[in-house]
Amino acid sequence: MDSEKIAVGISSCLSGEAVRFNGQHKKSHFCWDVLSEYFRFTAVCPEMQAGLGVPRKPVRLVNDSQRIRVLQVDDHQIDVTEPLRTASEALAADLSGVYGFIFMQKSPSCGLHTVKTYNPKGAVMENRAMGVFAQAMQQRYPLMPMEESGRLNDDVLRENFLLRVWAYRNLIDMVENNLSLNSL
Repeated sequence: MDSEKIAVGISSCLSGEAVRFNGQHKKSHFCWDVLSEYFRFTAVCPEMQAGLGVPRKPVRLVNDSQRIRVLQVDDHQIDVTEPLRTASEALAADLSGVYGFIFMQKSPSCGLHTVKTYNPKGAVMENRAMGVFAQAMQQRYPLMPMEESGRLNDDVLRENFLLRVWAYRNLIDMVENNLSLNSL
């Protein structure tokens, strides 16, 4: 039953929505064919929320040694950092009812572990960063289980994520119901 499923957020492109910069999607059949048996997904796209449109010019994270900005790949004069940050913070605030999140890997907005950063001249830097939306989610919900879709192909990481989502939901339920030692 859907009401018994755990609410989990997911990047819209992983749900099959054609919201990527190139007008395509990256539907995760694993998420929708397997995990949807346990999870009720809420799909969001911070780039669409920021008004970037589809199709759009690709963006990437550029580290200018003072801060990381989100710039258009072929024109660094086009900086979408603030609109994307504002949209990401608003989306994160709206997701208080989910107990986990599955992000699109490598995305400058949604990547959790694997986002390439570039220097201002366009060379790839050694360090990896977190996407703007993933960062907003982690700041707002530091205990919430979060994972990149590609990493869910690893049996150990997948099982770990599922257990953390279940445990997090139970923890939140206990806190909301004012669980005490006496009530145990």
